[in-house]
Amino acid sequence: MVSTLNKGVEEGYFRPEIDAKILATLRVAEIQMSFDQDFFSHQEYSLMEIQSHLLDHFIHGILTPKGLELFNTYKNQLIHEE
Repeated sequence: MVSTLNKGVEEGYFRPEIDAKILATLRVAEIQMSFDQDFFSHQEYSLMEIQSHLLDHFIHGILTPKGLELFNTYKNQLIHEE
């Protein structure tokens, strides 16, 4: 994941000031946390719903305007495929 984040920075999709190692660690912790019912009730939220919200929040924090445009393009394609 660190290499993916670094590549995104190089290509101008992710903000240049991010620390890829710290954010990769954060993202893994978010994924693990979503399985812990002490954090999120799986009776109230599905795992997919939790992951979707966490990823959306994470990705919006690291995207450049160029990255946001591409992200929204992919997101809209997925919505129209369903």
